[in-house]
Amino acid sequence: MSQSIPAGDRGGKLSALKKVLNVLGTIAFLAVVLVLAYLKWWNVVGQDKLNGSCDSSAGCRSYWCLKHELNGSAERPSGGYCTDKCSADSDCTQGMACVTPSAEALDDLAKAMRPKKLCERVHAATP
Repeated sequence: MSQSIPAGDRGGKLSALKKVLNVLGTIAFLAVVLVLAYLKWWNVVGQDKLNGSCDSSAGCRSYWCLKHELNGSAERPSGGYCTDKCSADSDCTQGMACVTPSAEALDDLAKAMRPKKLCERVHAATP
């Protein structure tokens, strides 16, 4: 003799399953909304502006983190800072100049869409 599940019990199990799936769907939706809100916050607040410090391109609003600076006319390695394309020194902040970067400095940037000129930190020449 096989026993069958009464019709009333099947409906209760389906109802409970629907409730669980509804809660899981709500949690997933809220998680997606929170992730999108965080990404928007990071884009507006979390990234540094021109001449701000950075470790990678994701830390800069321009997505260009340079790890070289000018010491007089010679370029030397430095801590990372945010840079951007420019056409004149007036496009850069104080302590920076609009220059044509060296090949070494360009290697700090992504290969795609490298600028012809960018803002670079400039220091007086030291021996």
